[in-house]
Amino acid sequence: LNSTTAQVNLLDEYNKPTETNVTMTFFDNFSGLIKYNFVHTLNSKGVPDTLVIDPLLTYDVVVHTIPPRTAKGIVLTPGQHTTIPIETPQGTLDLSMASRDRTVKDLKCIVRENGKMQTLNVQPFGEKENYIIGLYDLEVLTTPRIYIEDVEIKQSHSTTIEIPMPGIAVIEKSAAGFGGIYLEKENKLELVYNFEETSIQRETI
Repeated sequence: LNSTTAQVNLLDEYNKPTETNVTMTFFDNFSGLIKYNFVHTLNSKGVPDTLVIDPLLTYDVVVHTIPPRTAKGIVLTPGQHTTIPIETPQGTLDLSMASRDRTVKDLKCIVRENGKMQTLNVQPFGEKENYIIGLYDLEVLTTPRIYIEDVEIKQSHSTTIEIPMPGIAVIEKSAAGFGGIYLEKENKLELVYNFEETSIQRETI
């Protein structure tokens, strides 16, 4: 019996199979069950891995980029090699702070597709992550939040977003009671933090 093989070409913006180092899952198109899960890599010649898989099924292939990309209804010819092209052009988002001071740790940012509310990823500052090219909106989880819209991710390019170094406020109350912290903006006050009505406490924000 001849083995049936396939390769997945992850295409960049220029329709070249240069994208790699992501996971991908093969689902049975009929049942929706997971059949295979692979990590996509390229060999020394820049050629994607050769996969030996069952030719009797029709597959839906999901490439786990951010956001994911899918190819549905993939049919393999028994005993032959099939190439599966999927468009996954990517660039990098690099989140950084203006200072290397480690007073503020574990600061994170919510990443969404431009104009959408669904959370795609929660990316820590100081780390880099790959995204499908396009526009994204960022919500930095400081108090108050920092919103950055229309961040463009370009093919094979690292987009750096740098914010000022946040500070830390420590409030020690001498008695129970209400209170809050406000942002003064254009002669208006915006509430950014409410004190809890408890006994004497120390609050760090």
